Amino acid sequence: MALPVKTLSVYSNPWAATDHEGRPSGAFPHDVSLPGMAGRYVSATMQAIETQPQVTRTIGTMTEILNHAQHDRTWDFSDQAVTVPNSPYYMRAIKDGTLFPANEQTAQQAGLKLLSRAGYLKAARAAAKAEFDAMHGAGTFDSVNPPEPAKADK
Repeated sequence: MALPVKTLSVYSNPWAATDHEGRPSGAFPHDVSLPGMAGRYVSATMQAIETQPQVTRTIGTMTEILNHAQHDRTWDFSDQAVTVPNSPYYMRAIKDGTLFPANEQTAQQAGLKLLSRAGYLKAARAAAKAEFDAMHGAGTFDSVNPPEPAKADK
């Protein structure tokens, strides 16, 4: 008889990383050793909007690509907790702040104090702001991110 799989309940941390424009980009990939998880992210999906179409020219029967299409890629983060296996891969991500614990049991297993999702997001956003401003100059983060909570903070 197989033992039940131990699981963790987590939220993704959108502010674990920022892109070149200061937008939340902290998508954390699922463990690829699990079936069907390759190329998937913990409660995050990528959105790509074409900003410049592909340019081609055709001479006779030959078509040549002059410029490839350009896309603006952003992340959409779910505000719902997800369940992941209790493995060193996910536990390390919780301990380093890439994922947030969503319940008391997960927080205890990681040796952390449980906060609300909003509390975790506030702290993560402040850390992302400090890091982005250190790299790009004071006040830069506020100039590219609205002062009200971003979509990722809700």
